[in-house]
Amino acid sequence: MRPILSISFLATLGLAVMPAAAQSPPPGLLPPSITGRPVPEAVTPVAASVPKQPSIARFQNLQNYPPDTASTVLGMRAAAEWLAKRQQPQGRFLFGVNPALRTPIDGDSDYRQALATWAVCQAANFTADEKLTACGGQAVLGLLALTKDDPADATCKTPTLLPTGGNPVGFAAALALSIYSLPTADPKLLAEAEKLCGFLRKQVQADGSVACGDDADAVNVYPGLALQALAASRRVRPEAAKDAVLAKSLAQYRTKFKAAPHANFAGTMIPAAAEFCLETKDANAAGMVFEMADWLCAAQYGKADGQHVLWAGAFRTDSLPAATEPGFESAHAVRGLAAACQLIRQGVPDLTRYPKYRAAAVEGLAFTRGLQFTVENTGHFMADFRTQYLLGGVRTALTDGNIRADATALAGLAFQRFLESGAEQQ
Repeated sequence: MRPILSISFLATLGLAVMPAAAQSPPPGLLPPSITGRPVPEAVTPVAASVPKQPSIARFQNLQNYPPDTASTVLGMRAAAEWLAKRQQPQGRFLFGVNPALRTPIDGDSDYRQALATWAVCQAANFTADEKLTACGGQAVLGLLALTKDDPADATCKTPTLLPTGGNPVGFAAALALSIYSLPTADPKLLAEAEKLCGFLRKQVQADGSVACGDDADAVNVYPGLALQALAASRRVRPEAAKDAVLAKSLAQYRTKFKAAPHANFAGTMIPAAAEFCLETKDANAAGMVFEMADWLCAAQYGKADGQHVLWAGAFRTDSLPAATEPGFESAHAVRGLAAACQLIRQGVPDLTRYPKYRAAAVEGLAFTRGLQFTVENTGHFMADFRTQYLLGGVRTALTDGNIRADATALAGLAFQRFLESGAEQQ
């Protein structure tokens, strides 16, 4: 850049001291009688050559949007920036911070790193921010080192996690979704995502359920993430076989949800079902979205819940009115409701359900933003520490001040999904 500026400066200086010289007119086209060819017409650029505006460009004038949308835009950017600041030289993210002790916290896993990577890649896609794009790309490459090609199947890439690394299905799903979200993903990188989805398809059993363990998240979170990844794979490379797997799995999990409903289950399944319905017009997927979103609205804490007024906007995890404090996992439900709003606006109109879903999503966003550290709620910390470690980070619950990368990631993913759902408008 500096040599160019210097040449420009010297050229300008030369014009200032040298007398103006008579300039001959620029050479024109030869007449057709000499060349034997007609004069070429002006070239008009094709539409594809016009740079696509990033999604964030729509929000340059936040005063044109409802206050909850403006706050969500700021929260999404702050969450992404917090994660980017936590990235270490090897590409992984610092897992978390205890603000009271000003120390890192334990509990990291490869699965949680993949969630953070997914959130950064989504934010990079939404904002077209070069720093976030580079951050997400570096994290993706680091996590791909934890996988290996299946020697018996060229279409499959298997996670090679240690027992402390987390669930392989959840990890593969989050990593594949990261790649599909990354703005700079080239064909080679997309092929790696397809191989990860090849691994996920192998975990789908004959009845459509995903084999991924029996702990709480294996029941309520990882299957939904796996189907989201498979739906993204189908969007990028449509195949009849992918449609068959998704249709069978969604039908199976629709039945499972009726028997054992759970907020995280609904929140992770709805995005997969909504995308599949938008792509294929599948009626079962649409019915699944509406059943789960209706349940989430009924499971949401309201401001009238006198004993738990601070929990307003969060979600009960199951059908029981248990007094377990809700935390950052409510972001799953918010993201699901945003996907349901998008389905109504773009594919299956429902004027009765839409205002209910949007209101529930807005209340859920408010609860989630309440877990995020902002300038307003961190005034008692030293300015340097607040700026470097707190602002934008999301704590795990109202009564737990620890900031975690996975909590911040889920909040950021929920914020971003709402802003692209159509529900961000009044």
